[in-house]
Amino acid sequence: MPEETRTDEGRFQSGIVIDTHVHTMDYLPRFASSVFRRAIRRTVPPPFFLDQLPSAGIGAVVANAVGDRVATAWWGRPPWRAIEEQLGRIRREAEGAHIELATSAVQVWKAFESGHVSVILGLEGGDGIGRNLSRLDKLYEWGVRFLVPVHLRDNHIGTTRLPWHSYMRIPGIPRRRSRGLTEFGHAVIERMNSLGMIIDVSHSDTATTLDTAKRTQRPIIASHAGARGIEGFERFLDDSEIVAIAETGGLVGLWPYHYSGHGPRDLDALMRHARYIADLVGTAHLCIGTDINGVPGMMAGFRKENDVRLIAEYLMSAGFSADDLAGIMGGNFMRVLEQAAPR
Repeated sequence: MPEETRTDEGRFQSGIVIDTHVHTMDYLPRFASSVFRRAIRRTVPPPFFLDQLPSAGIGAVVANAVGDRVATAWWGRPPWRAIEEQLGRIRREAEGAHIELATSAVQVWKAFESGHVSVILGLEGGDGIGRNLSRLDKLYEWGVRFLVPVHLRDNHIGTTRLPWHSYMRIPGIPRRRSRGLTEFGHAVIERMNSLGMIIDVSHSDTATTLDTAKRTQRPIIASHAGARGIEGFERFLDDSEIVAIAETGGLVGLWPYHYSGHGPRDLDALMRHARYIADLVGTAHLCIGTDINGVPGMMAGFRKENDVRLIAEYLMSAGFSADDLAGIMGGNFMRVLEQAAPR
């Protein structure tokens, strides 16, 4: 591997730093991405590409394709084929940047110890699975190790926390079924557990999140979230959900999102979420998930992946210990990955 792809010089702490939820620019076709970014140009962060990771000091990221109709419709093909195309583009971008694709904790550690960055594949939105459980096996074969079963609309697996039309402030679209994990959703959780795929409940509603926590035999995460005890934003988790996730051994990701009056306004506000969750369940259940390229706006003081180091600085100034910091910035994530996909 070329020397210029090493990430040693960009590191800002000795332990591994992991962003548990990002998107490349290819989850939408180029024309659709351009239209979307133009519509939110006043608030959207600059484009992020995987070749920026070494200078940002990031050791690994979970890079996500998007599998629900809100995104896949733009590809002009069935959702499953749109997912396959997006995953292929993530692979090609990683390979072009000389960044390693990892499917296990051993591979992530090996890359980190040799001074390199790794990318783990994820899928946000299980709509393309339909009712075909074997597609989980195919995703696993393609290298996917993370799945957000429910994204911006209800599907055959469960129900969403905040539907796409609510983000867009379109009223009057009622839900047509009860909330929570479906019978097929139970089978999805069991199959993901057996394969070694990690469940991300970031967009699942309360009923689906609690059902998932009860059903799983492995840790689950909410990679990009917040505490409703700090702000009553619907996308954030209430105390019962945070506790349920922690009881699986899982994680809640600090999310530097701010848009249309929702989310932490700045790094000080993000620290209030960190402290609240830590006081409730302990620092061992915190991680970082920026959702870069997937959000219309970020909080003040956070515009790019290089700013992840600012979160580390603020955590220390907010009274978190060096051990806490090492866990939150990446060590806690690696513990979960080692349980689900050790090799």
